[in-house]
Amino acid sequence: MKKTVYIFIIIVICFTNLHSQIPPEFWMGCAQQEEQSNVSFLTSNMLNCININGSIGNRDFDSKFIPAPNYSIHYIQVNQIFLQRNDGSGNFQENNPEHNAILDEIEAGINKAYSEIKKITNNSSCYNGTDYVPDTRIRFVFDRYYIRYEKGWDNKGSNLCPDTSPWYLDSLDNAIVNNPNIKRGINIYYTEWGQNYIDLVVNRTKDTNASSGLACSQPPSFSNYQRSSRIHSPDCYTKYWHMKNIVPQQYNQPWDPVVRGWYLQMAVGLAHELGHSLWLYHESPYYAQDQCVWSLMSTKYDNPRSFLPPSEVGRMYAALSLSNLRTFIRKDMYNVVPFNISYTDNWNMDIRLYQDLNINSGGKLTISCKTGMTGKANILVKNGGTLTIDGGIINTFSDTWSGSIKVEAGGALYMKNNAVIEKTSGGFSIDKNAIFEALGGEIN
Repeated sequence: MKKTVYIFIIIVICFTNLHSQIPPEFWMGCAQQEEQSNVSFLTSNMLNCININGSIGNRDFDSKFIPAPNYSIHYIQVNQIFLQRNDGSGNFQENNPEHNAILDEIEAGINKAYSEIKKITNNSSCYNGTDYVPDTRIRFVFDRYYIRYEKGWDNKGSNLCPDTSPWYLDSLDNAIVNNPNIKRGINIYYTEWGQNYIDLVVNRTKDTNASSGLACSQPPSFSNYQRSSRIHSPDCYTKYWHMKNIVPQQYNQPWDPVVRGWYLQMAVGLAHELGHSLWLYHESPYYAQDQCVWSLMSTKYDNPRSFLPPSEVGRMYAALSLSNLRTFIRKDMYNVVPFNISYTDNWNMDIRLYQDLNINSGGKLTISCKTGMTGKANILVKNGGTLTIDGGIINTFSDTWSGSIKVEAGGALYMKNNAVIEKTSGGFSIDKNAIFEALGGEIN
């Protein structure tokens, strides 16, 4: 259910996926700056946690988190925040049926971009593998908020990118994050260039839209799990008004379906910006910026933008487990497909799992930091598998933990250096032919 709420506070993209028949003046670009050292750090005085490097080049986790086709849908909260003038004008309106219909279709288009991934294999400019993820199994749940705040509504002269510090909407964003009536989520801010809006929409002294509409997003944080995540979507309403009221006459095309369809292509642009929020950049290990015309993260307006290689999908799931994005998913999220360890790995970072954890034969997992399990999740160490808790903690991030912990015959569980496993209501069992050693660890 969508939520529309007026919030009074006293105190930004439209990135259009265009194909050839859409006039190029209606596309908008992405202003994202891709710094090579966007590094975040995870520190702890108690646990043996390492620093997590959030830079573009860090690909340590991508392949480990690639989803299976039968993954449960992972729903991410997104708050669409429309800033208005103090009199309530200047942006989309809560009670306008046509505005709501447009926004409904854009939101549906965003989810379509994540559910219908084009098959591109053995394409040297996009991907040279044969595996394929047809559906990311990621969906966005949208709430809408309408805020009268004219100073923030007018973006002229302000820095567009919410990843800059300070950002001109910092105070507003902090108020939203701390408002108990607003769910934590990726906050998309819709603002306008005030004078452009007044000249075009209010006074009607011109018939051209002068806004640049460059989009900008904020990459995830791997240290501050309570930090917000922001996207700035400037000048979308003025563009809508211009395309509805002036463009049909200028291009001799009907508003519906032609020009309206041009406008609705901004859904792919917003999907692109949400990709940045989920740790994606314009490039990947398989292609440089704009080299793969099919990539959702391409910046070219006339590219199809309907493909992501499996590792990029895995990268988004890694961000859901390792970064502040974890707070935008429901605490009771449970994925029916287990996370399988069949190799040697060391989890020395703060991680969350939304599924069961299976240590398979040949798998050796060491946990030396904190692993949070969703409330229904089970941990199973199978025959030939080894789980070592070395000064680390396994607990739940949900309100209760109803899953079980079991070590099968031939499996091994070692606890040492003040390791801790939180008790579960589902029970803790060690097969008589399993190995269990607790040297400086406890189950409490």
